[in-house]
Amino acid sequence: FFALHRGPHGLLHEMMRRWVRWGISAPLGLLGVWAYNDEGTKRAAIFWSRIFPVYMHYQLTDWWLKEASAEERAIAFNALHDRYAPMAKTLTLRLRGFFIKIAQMASTRDDFVPPQYLKFFRTVQSNAPYEFSSEEVGGIVETALGRPLADIFESFDTQPIGSATIGQVHRAVLNTGQEVAVKVQSPFAEKGFRSDLGLIIDFCRLAMPQHVEPMQEAERQFATEFDYRAEARLLTEVADNIMPHWGHKVVIPRPHEHLCTKNILVMDFLKGVGLIDGMRESYSKVAAKQGKTLEQFEEENKHKPPPSEFRMKYYTALFWLQDLVTNQLRFVYNHTLGRFGKPLPYVHTPIPINIAGIINLLINVHAHQLFYDGAFNADPHPGNIMLLPDGRLGLIDYGQVGRLTPEQRRLYAQFVVALAKGERPEVVRIMTDDMKFLTQRNDPEILWKTAVFHHDKDHETDGMTPMQYMDWLDRQDPVQKVPPELVMVGRLNIMMRGFAHAFKVQIALAQHYRPFAEAVLRKSPLSSTELQRAL
Repeated sequence: FFALHRGPHGLLHEMMRRWVRWGISAPLGLLGVWAYNDEGTKRAAIFWSRIFPVYMHYQLTDWWLKEASAEERAIAFNALHDRYAPMAKTLTLRLRGFFIKIAQMASTRDDFVPPQYLKFFRTVQSNAPYEFSSEEVGGIVETALGRPLADIFESFDTQPIGSATIGQVHRAVLNTGQEVAVKVQSPFAEKGFRSDLGLIIDFCRLAMPQHVEPMQEAERQFATEFDYRAEARLLTEVADNIMPHWGHKVVIPRPHEHLCTKNILVMDFLKGVGLIDGMRESYSKVAAKQGKTLEQFEEENKHKPPPSEFRMKYYTALFWLQDLVTNQLRFVYNHTLGRFGKPLPYVHTPIPINIAGIINLLINVHAHQLFYDGAFNADPHPGNIMLLPDGRLGLIDYGQVGRLTPEQRRLYAQFVVALAKGERPEVVRIMTDDMKFLTQRNDPEILWKTAVFHHDKDHETDGMTPMQYMDWLDRQDPVQKVPPELVMVGRLNIMMRGFAHAFKVQIALAQHYRPFAEAVLRKSPLSSTELQRAL
């Protein structure tokens, strides 16, 4: 039911046609879920009896008010948001699994998601509900490792310090004295998650067929998330790729692969705070300096984009110099005249976090992964980013890593450069001839708009919300085939732009990616003529 604010386009008629076709297949599907396990049946029953009717209520309201004014529609939809947002929270916490993942993905997009839903979704970015109690975790870890905790750990904190989509994280100290983070997977997470994905795919077949193929590819990509041994290998691979180039700005924790099992991941412990918590702490200091509460400061600045990366560096240098001069003068005073009176306190002007700098850094690091390495984190939401005491970013959770072969990287690089240059015919040619992205009519205008929306910028939507715009594109020329390798690339792009949008920053990814793409093309086997044309 996240497909909100949709415009009139005969969806009800189309869904009725599909219901007839589904008259037999849907019950058979439920019987199949029953055969899978009882928990799957319960989840299916909750989905179809509680969540699907909410979706239909939105669609019926949209259809009923298709001729109404924007104000009347806004009033009606806000009433629905007020009514159903509490239920969304209750059901998400009850079902967990893939529904937590959906909430995390949606949490960065206030242009997609109404504020009534967004408030809760943001709480699960790094604080998803814990899967099991502190009394249970010791036994789960010992069973997975096949040894008592004391044989491996000097200490093990059974109280979790964080939570992931399918497990939770504990702090521990190895017998060697090294501090580590231990990610423990819930014994029942995989079955519930796979059941949820099946439900979402079935729902898409009924209501949004254009999303079936991407969801099926996402289902295949999620396989590594349930095997922490695979994630440990990915952590090592990405760290080997990134740390030599970006280690002065980011940290990727190293796994202890000899201690990792399918359900247990042991990795270096990063000391720091979550990005959102660190930002709130930074802004609290700035607000206090201005005599305001954090809430007042946020309210005053919620519609203002942050200063540019360069401007923030300028402000930082300026305030540092100002504090230096002020404190030197106060030092002289305190050690002369101040000895006979009240000494003056030294000052330290709090500087807010350089949001624009963080956004640029994250885009550059992920572009490096995407274009140079061909192995990239496809789930970089704010809950997977930490602020470390030395100013670097900690990048954690590599359960979902997308891959591109050298040839796929070359094609995507050509595509991105053409997109950045605004070369419509070349973008369409690469999509259809080289990448095999197909729509029903291969309309060049719709293909161009689709390319811009998914791989460059999603704030130019002809006056529609992003969800309305996606529906409009599909109505104009329905998608028939999406190259599997582009699914996770598209997800990375959505997460990058969503992260920026959460801080009121609009970005054009193709321009950010272009230097990386051009570097790939210069090293490719293209002829000099082909290279000159591509660049």
